[in-house]
Amino acid sequence: MAVLHYRGKRHAPRLAQGSGVAALSESFAAILEHAEALMRASIQQVPDGIYEGEDVSNNDCFSQVDVPVRVKVTIEDGAMTVDFAGSAPQIKGFKNSSLANTYSAVYVALLAFFDSSLPKNAGAFRPIRIIAPEGTVVNARPPAPMTYNTVYPATEIVYAIWKALGKANPVRACAGWGKASHCVSSGPRGDGATYVMYHMHAYPGSGAVFGRDGFNTLGTVITLGGMSLPNVEAYEKKYPVQVIRQEFRVDGAGAGQFRGGTGIDYEVLMHAAGEVCLRGEGLYTASGFGVAGGHDGAPSTLEVRDLDGELIETPQYGVQQLPPCRISIASSGGGGWGVPTSREQELVERDLRDGVISNEAARQVYGFIA
Repeated sequence: MAVLHYRGKRHAPRLAQGSGVAALSESFAAILEHAEALMRASIQQVPDGIYEGEDVSNNDCFSQVDVPVRVKVTIEDGAMTVDFAGSAPQIKGFKNSSLANTYSAVYVALLAFFDSSLPKNAGAFRPIRIIAPEGTVVNARPPAPMTYNTVYPATEIVYAIWKALGKANPVRACAGWGKASHCVSSGPRGDGATYVMYHMHAYPGSGAVFGRDGFNTLGTVITLGGMSLPNVEAYEKKYPVQVIRQEFRVDGAGAGQFRGGTGIDYEVLMHAAGEVCLRGEGLYTASGFGVAGGHDGAPSTLEVRDLDGELIETPQYGVQQLPPCRISIASSGGGGWGVPTSREQELVERDLRDGVISNEAARQVYGFIA
């Protein structure tokens, strides 16, 4: 078979003309077959069997109610079936998944769990069979809203699979990244235009894996860290906001031999009245789950007060008109990997020195002896 070297889109017609369509097609087929072989080899590293996992959202956008995503992963002869039977019925909120989104989330979960060098193409997914019953939160039917599905329930899909496969191969188990609680402020500028400000300075902490602590703050798991913190000074120049506090949380991280990311303590003054869109997925319950004996990360909190200090009641999800106010967010911590007392004492001492764990946690959770 001829080996064709591809140098970008503008060279493709020339490549086809020079080598012939048949040779080009043969090369593409070989690329996909190679990816399939590598994925099958990765799956074969997991013992044949049936592994189950579940992750739960604690709301349907309107009220606090459990919305579980359940998965049964069957491994057999280098192939995998991912079955979501038993997942929650589709909900009235906008966190329902289309079938295409569910497939994408499954592929993200698997490519993150297995070796990062796996090719990212259709060949790698040939050994994967996905079952997503219609009318459920992972395969909703009209008129179910789906606006937020690339984030939720995509996150629950990823986590359910990680939990299932983590039982089969704890060394490769991925702890949960904290789910995101944040808001979006908008309102009129002095020139009559409208500003839209995302409070993304309060990203959650990511989960730990064997050999590495979670990042203290990072974009949500569905981006696999592909988003970073905005610049505070640029925000203060562009929007009617003053950032009072932005620092790593103390004891927010899930403890472990490798601890989770801490999350962020974030506090701002909004100097102008405006509209706020609240998205509180990480509130109330821990979402950064621990694995292999690691602890869960702390849940997030979100609080709004007027400039006199009076608490303003806000929904977990919703849109609300607010006066000039103070917004405080403690973002979710990531989960830990491994038993906390197995953590190297030098690392515990470093975390103490950095102020991301308390003296009490160092003694009681990590068994640190000064």
